Amino acid sequence: MLITILKKDIMIGIQQIVQEVNKKSKINNQESTKKVLTAFLETLQQKLNQGESLNFKGYFSIKRSMKQAKGSKNCNKHEKSLE
Repeated sequence: MLITILKKDIMIGIQQIVQEVNKKSKINNQESTKKVLTAFLETLQQKLNQGESLNFKGYFSIKRSMKQAKGSKNCNKHEKSLE
C-alpha cells in the first residue's frame, strides 16, 4: 500500500503509519494500532469498490473516477488510435 501526502514528508506503508499514529496517540501499542488501521483501510477499500465516495470533513475526501482513453492521431496515415 502506498500513501502519499502533499507535504514535504512522504509516508510509505502501513508500518510507518502505525509508528506515526503511536507517536501521536496515547495507545502505545503497535499491534492494536495496526489492527485498527488495517480494519479502517479494508473498510475504505470495500466502500470504494462498491462505488461510494468517502468524505472526512476537515481532512480529505476519496472517490472513484474513470478517465476516458486518450486518443492520438497518426499524421502520416491519418488514423486515430487509443493509447
